[in-house]
Amino acid sequence: MTSLPRFAVAIALTPLACQPAAAKDPADVSTAATELTDAAAASSVPAAQPAAPPPRTIPVVRHQSPPPGYTEITTPHWTNVALGVAFFTLAYAPPALASTAMGGNAWTMQVPFVGPLMQMGATVDHYSAQGGISDPGTFIGVTLYFVLLETLSLVQMGGVVLTTVGLFQKQPHWVRTEVALVRTPQLGMKLRFTGSALQLSGQF
Repeated sequence: MTSLPRFAVAIALTPLACQPAAAKDPADVSTAATELTDAAAASSVPAAQPAAPPPRTIPVVRHQSPPPGYTEITTPHWTNVALGVAFFTLAYAPPALASTAMGGNAWTMQVPFVGPLMQMGATVDHYSAQGGISDPGTFIGVTLYFVLLETLSLVQMGGVVLTTVGLFQKQPHWVRTEVALVRTPQLGMKLRFTGSALQLSGQF
């Protein structure tokens, strides 16, 4: 049997090698592109965040009950308390500290409320021992000094009154029930007889 030359075999196989690759189905290409687009869109969407808890406190509506999930509690009027302490401190501390470096009757300024009034009496006694006040300038100065002392006494008393009122003046707040249960102290009191004695016990 006669064998074909090698170049003849190569020529016969060349058309097979030069044939173009089979084209992909357009439907398959479209499906793959859609899947890639959906994957990219899913990765860009943020994960759902948990719902935020309701506010701890909400404004009080007068003559109405708290909404479900909230409890009404009362606290002192801390603004009035702070203002009262500030007024008393400003009216008492500077003159009391200054009186420590002075002699004579300056110690009276260390007494709250009545200390400035005592200082007024000491000033009157001082000028009375000198035969009174004849200089108009001195009279005006002493008058202004008395006004300052009266103001200090009134501001000190006002600060104490404002602090006391703030402590007893309760402010209502609507607070989430779980917060109120954690922060509100549990108060209780028991009264019982033990033989011939009366026993009163409480939890604060």
